[in-house]
Amino acid sequence: MAVERPNRGWVRFLTVLVGILTVIAILTTWADRQLFDTQEWGDTSLEMLQNKEIQTQVADYAVSELYNNVDVDAELKSVLPGDLKSLSGPAAGGLRQVAGEGAQRALSDPRIQSLWQTANETAHKTLINILENKSSVVDTADGNVTLDLRPLIVEIADQVGLGNTIGDKIPQDVGTVEIIKSSELSTAQTVTSVIKGTALIATALLLLLMALAIYLSKGYRWLTLLNLAIALIIGAVIILILRSIAGGLVVNQLATPDVQPAAQAAYGIGTGLLKSIAWSIIWASLAL
Repeated sequence: MAVERPNRGWVRFLTVLVGILTVIAILTTWADRQLFDTQEWGDTSLEMLQNKEIQTQVADYAVSELYNNVDVDAELKSVLPGDLKSLSGPAAGGLRQVAGEGAQRALSDPRIQSLWQTANETAHKTLINILENKSSVVDTADGNVTLDLRPLIVEIADQVGLGNTIGDKIPQDVGTVEIIKSSELSTAQTVTSVIKGTALIATALLLLLMALAIYLSKGYRWLTLLNLAIALIIGAVIILILRSIAGGLVVNQLATPDVQPAAQAAYGIGTGLLKSIAWSIIWASLAL
């Protein structure tokens, strides 16, 4: 004799909704924590700098900024003895290669990495205050949000023996990386509200629908629990697949071939939390 399953259609519908909401909840929870948690942002930026590929690109950028904004040849002429002043040009060129190698070594120094993390956290706090309308200094009509890497460049100059000579001559705006333009802040504020609101609502609704499906499954709740666990796993697996596919598309579209290894590393680290959340849901669902 077949066992009657009341509300079977509704339970199936709720189970499908749980699978869909799992995808939305994972994405928005990751975005909420990764983008709006300063500590998470700082830790991620530090992990990125500790990656060799990214270190190489940051070192190249720092040395290029140094040479583009300071006349190293002239500085060497001012300190070399008279007979050796003619060698300042070749020396400056050779020093650039040494500076690149020294910069990479410097970026492995915990003190330099701390400067990098502090700069990222400072920029992040400013950005979040603006996005959440907590700042009276910068608004959508005035100014941009920037990352100040000048202290890092000055420190690298010092590490390769140039600090005492040109440290004070490095312009104040050197190493300023624009994160977001003032004209884009209004849109970014809207996106911020949507992400933060959706993360909370999606997670709460996901738990509510699961509870409702189990409640409506009188007589076969064990089966509904099994189906809900499968729906959660499918949603998490979809996230892992999307992460993998998006990685290839984003890196290929936005990065030139010479920086793609660093871009790929940055993408992997930046979405590491997304992967972690998805796997946590998979393991928890298997326990069900």
